[in-house]
Amino acid sequence: MKDLNRGKLILIGIHVLLGAASAYSSIVASVWAYVFFFYSLDRIIRHRNSDGWALLAAGYLTGLEIVLRLTGAYVFSEFGKYGISFFLILGFSSERDKHYVWRVPLMYFLLLLPSILMLSGGIDKYKDNLSFNLSGPLVLAVTVIYAYRRKVSKEYMMRLFLFVICPLVASVLILIVRMPDLSKLGFNLSSNKTTSGGFGPNQVSTALGFGFMLVALAWLIKAKITNNVLVDRFIGFVLLGYAVLTFARGGVLTPIAALLPAIYLFSISSGNIKQFFRIIQILVVAIGIGTVLWVYLDAITNNALAERYEKSVKKREAGTQTDEDIANEAISTDLSGREFIALADLKIFARYPVLGVGPGMAKDYREQYIGVKIAAHTELTRMLAEHGVYGLASAILLLT
Repeated sequence: MKDLNRGKLILIGIHVLLGAASAYSSIVASVWAYVFFFYSLDRIIRHRNSDGWALLAAGYLTGLEIVLRLTGAYVFSEFGKYGISFFLILGFSSERDKHYVWRVPLMYFLLLLPSILMLSGGIDKYKDNLSFNLSGPLVLAVTVIYAYRRKVSKEYMMRLFLFVICPLVASVLILIVRMPDLSKLGFNLSSNKTTSGGFGPNQVSTALGFGFMLVALAWLIKAKITNNVLVDRFIGFVLLGYAVLTFARGGVLTPIAALLPAIYLFSISSGNIKQFFRIIQILVVAIGIGTVLWVYLDAITNNALAERYEKSVKKREAGTQTDEDIANEAISTDLSGREFIALADLKIFARYPVLGVGPGMAKDYREQYIGVKIAAHTELTRMLAEHGVYGLASAILLLT
């Protein structure tokens, strides 16, 4: 057991070093990605996924994706998404035991394909729109098919959590190396690329927030990821802290919101008064640590953090917003313009109700309604705008 504990801590330490090295050289991250990919490919084929490595590899690539984006590694843009899909399909098809193929996620993905007919532009734009906008739904469909009715042990689940968190720890080291002096950094009330390592604050925040959620879930069910509870908690709150510093709220609030029903369901399923009081104790400790972390981060950001989460987004003086400011925050409202983007999507859907305007094309069409080309901030309305009634049917399948 001591060797196992030491091994997991050594693994975390290795990723600390890999993260620090990758911050200075994208070649390190590139070699790291390819070595892991071909090692996993060989292992899945040789063992026919008898050890469940396909899902572990998919989890690892989930965390590694942020490292590759932060460092500008020499891999194609959707390396992580296609790698996850490839490993899961390979693992599923190579196993000796055959598993049931659930058709609902397959139909969810297939319904998004007819809108391809609406794509326009050059071959490069056609290819980029297809790759960027359909690789995510492909990952979701393949992952659900792979995981459907598949039983795993708590030990395996914690191993999976570790595989996701290790590269996220490396990404935090990249952020630390690149972080400027926060006392001299002028914070405003929008998401901050400077504190997210130069990559999208929403994406970085979401990944780190997801890592925090995994640590919290392990804490809830009395499981250990690194086999050391103090290390687990430390990693979790570090991930949360750096997610908060990106000023992207979604990646922080979403995992917290997801944890609430998990806490409720775990409480009522146990039927044990001792378990109930244990959960109360966890909440008190977590809220206490979170409060201290919040006060510290708010202080070093000159109270801009509190203003951001109070949604007191103030109108900028006329003529002072850059194109990037507008893209981050189309309209100065509590929802950062999301309601206007969603309304534009609905108007596009009303105009193109059958096939929509095609994957990724809504960004161009939104300019007609809100005066700026801007990415979607609400997935359900984006599906309507870009995929029409087929997108509506696909969204309904997500609820099944």
